Amino acid sequence: MDKTTLTELYVTRRLDDTEIGARFGVPAWRVTMRRRELDVHRPPAPPPHSEPPVMPAVEDLHRWYVTEGRTLEQIAQQHHTARDTVRTWLQTAGISVQPRTSREQRKHLDPVLLRELYLDREWSATEIAADLDTTVHLVLRTLHEHGIAVRKGGPPPKRAGAPAQARLAALYDDPDVTALLHQHHIPTRPMAGAITQRFPTPTPVTRSFLTEAYIEIGLAAGHIEQLTGQPAGRVLQLLHDHGIPVRPSGAQSPWLRRQRDTR
Repeated sequence: MDKTTLTELYVTRRLDDTEIGARFGVPAWRVTMRRRELDVHRPPAPPPHSEPPVMPAVEDLHRWYVTEGRTLEQIAQQHHTARDTVRTWLQTAGISVQPRTSREQRKHLDPVLLRELYLDREWSATEIAADLDTTVHLVLRTLHEHGIAVRKGGPPPKRAGAPAQARLAALYDDPDVTALLHQHHIPTRPMAGAITQRFPTPTPVTRSFLTEAYIEIGLAAGHIEQLTGQPAGRVLQLLHDHGIPVRPSGAQSPWLRRQRDTR
């Protein structure tokens, strides 16, 4: 076996030593020794490229990202791919992707959402800052700029979950709310726990539901989040998308005012 023959069989045609030996009636170790003598080496093969995941149907992407409010990360994990791949899918499907933001870029907070979190849901400035990935200073500054009375500082109450659970119980005790949920086939989940535990997958909401919940009953976006699992910020965006007028910055939602007036 000369070098040209071995190069053709081993390098070009990528036969192994056993296959080459069988052609010439010699053991594989003889082929191996001969290759080493003639300095015939096969260059390493490039690593195999995994097939990219198939882009889901446009209606599925719209349902996950727009209707259910899933994040890029959640969709990426579901399909074992990267966030940027999901972003490309959404852009290809003509679905508007929320712009990337960072703590440094986030200089302005939505006062409507801030009022929902601070007044209606009674979150602390620290909790809001953590949830919005911003600073406590910016939260407090925005509260002052929009005339929202800031509560006196101090350590958080030991029963931090009690107000939220009491609010949830009041929502499910309201016959208008329970009738609305029944009418739109939204499951009732009054159990205590984080919103992601109560609603691992947010319940889709329609324009009709939002109109009745937000306008007719007077719920806040935070209340709708507690009843459907849809994030409050996403609820506000859906209200805008459906042309439902969002209440101007006010002290409380109509539903919450009624609750406090009846106490």
